[in-house]
Amino acid sequence: MGIVVQQVNALTAFRDLPSTRYTILIATQRETINKDLSKHLLAWIKAGGHVIIEAIYFPDYSADNKNTSPPKEAADELLPDGLLFSEDTQASEDNKEFPVRLSVDNTIIEVNFPYYKTLDNSAYTTTPIRLIKDEIGQYLMQFPIGQGLLTVMTTTNMFSNNAITDYDHAQFLHYLVSQAGHNGGVWLIRVDDMPPLWQWLWNNARYMVLSLSILFLLWLW
Repeated sequence: MGIVVQQVNALTAFRDLPSTRYTILIATQRETINKDLSKHLLAWIKAGGHVIIEAIYFPDYSADNKNTSPPKEAADELLPDGLLFSEDTQASEDNKEFPVRLSVDNTIIEVNFPYYKTLDNSAYTTTPIRLIKDEIGQYLMQFPIGQGLLTVMTTTNMFSNNAITDYDHAQFLHYLVSQAGHNGGVWLIRVDDMPPLWQWLWNNARYMVLSLSILFLLWLW
């Protein structure tokens, strides 16, 4: 579709972020993104960038137990006062597969969000400017952060190879990453955990590893 896409699999890339006209799609649970990187990414959003993330699922904080305090880790998320999603107690096996019908640019598109997950920001004061929901639950919230946008989804699995051709998922992804002011390109981040040491060395110091291997073989000889 003419949109520049770069796949990023190293956390160090967060320290040299692209133009704020880009959209950063983080298709992972972000378990190892530390506070410093989160603050750096949040500052990038405030300057005008657009980040799409999955909400973190805390099983101990559910829709039928509002008196339970959200976990402290929620304060470390990109959304300043946190966002959780919880199991939908109204969901059943009978409505496992049904798409949500959306009106996008005067066109009806269908997206199959997971029926068993729903966004929940009832414990917080931030109000979304865009919300996708139905009678079962809430699936997408978009928040203004400074001059930029933060889009929070229950999951990004519908954009994977196995699901991108289902319903109108490809059209929906194109819509999300080409919004006004944020159509300069896409950073796709699918891996956020630190690789094993040997893999990191091979990815970042391949010639040094080869040289040391040759020297070791010569020493053995």
